[in-house]
Amino acid sequence: FVINTGNAKAKDVLDLIKEVQKRVYDQHGVHLEPEVRMIGED
Repeated sequence: FVINTGNAKAKDVLDLIKEVQKRVYDQHGVHLEPEVRMIGED
């Protein structure tokens, strides 16, 4: 789970998701599919 407890924007969270996907793929050859549920407005 990613919970924004500060001033992060939706783009910041999406960038983090992309970075995690890239690192997992690079290290393990597995492509993660996010199960994203956006709450609130940005």
